[in-house]
Amino acid sequence: LEHTDKLGGTLSAIAGEKTGILRPGVPLVHAPLPTEALSVVLARAVALDLSVEEVRAREVEIALSGTSFSMEDGRRIAAAVLGRHQATNVAVAVRAAEHWLGRPVREGEIEGLRTLSLPARVEPIGRAILDSAHTPDSACVLRETLQAVYPERSFVTVLSISRDKDAAGILGEIAPVTRRLVLCRAETQRSRDPETLEPLAWACGIEQVEVVPDPPVALERARQALEPGELLVVTGSFYLAGALRPLLVAAASADLSPAPGVR
Repeated sequence: LEHTDKLGGTLSAIAGEKTGILRPGVPLVHAPLPTEALSVVLARAVALDLSVEEVRAREVEIALSGTSFSMEDGRRIAAAVLGRHQATNVAVAVRAAEHWLGRPVREGEIEGLRTLSLPARVEPIGRAILDSAHTPDSACVLRETLQAVYPERSFVTVLSISRDKDAAGILGEIAPVTRRLVLCRAETQRSRDPETLEPLAWACGIEQVEVVPDPPVALERARQALEPGELLVVTGSFYLAGALRPLLVAAASADLSPAPGVR
């Protein structure tokens, strides 16, 4: 759970806040939700007399080129984003668009998803993957996506985590795919001291850990540590993604070797 100081400390409380966006006469389209959250959402929908549609992505496939899936009506859709979770996100977006348009999305419009770009969301850039995972759940999604797209590969990871995040949980999720970890501090005020993350990383089973506080220097150190066949991962914080994405894009533009994914 995130932002519990503003949204509440339970799924039902958070769902209650989120349903504030619902309006009379506007259909509700949602992804599968935990029972605790779903009951709150449906109660609000009934109170507003809304039509409700739950959307699921079927037959999800993940490859270097992106993610493909089937809608419930059998339509096959491909999008240039990585991750099983993104299949659900795209499916919900398609159905929401169709409700708003009052018609099915046309084939040419669907084709536009093949060029979809989501910066810092399991985003391949040159020889690196940039992600903003900052909770154990999102770190789990990152790990599972890396394992699906790049099976049997190991990674050198550059990581910064904000003070209010579950550092041990995040490290525990990325540990199985991280051969070497370079810890830095993306933002002076909000980011956790990387030296405090070092023992947590060891406890999670990451044996090679280095503290390099400055993000650009940490990125360069991680590049130098790459072994043949390995890829670089940058994750843990939107602050870190914002700081290093321009450097990754510049490096990718200068590197003529094939990219590891969809960019």
